[in-house]
Amino acid sequence: SGPQFRTGGRLEKVNLQDIAPTILHLAETPIPDDMDGRVLLEALAEPYASMPITYAEKQQEEGIEASIYTESEAAELEERLRSLGYL
Repeated sequence: SGPQFRTGGRLEKVNLQDIAPTILHLAETPIPDDMDGRVLLEALAEPYASMPITYAEKQQEEGIEASIYTESEAAELEERLRSLGYL
């Protein structure tokens, strides 16, 4: 709801993954090129519907493997998943 959206009508083939790219587009923020979903242009009012969609390339640091877990946390997580039968 709001001035950014068209009123009335029906949206076809909309997925939950489409929400984030649409919000980023409305915020005029580049959409990561590896993000699932699409911008729901058919739901947007002008000028948002005709604004170009911009994408940002995923940045990878060479030679560095990013992890949110320490080695001990990763080992504990792996053991828990193994005990649950996932690994």
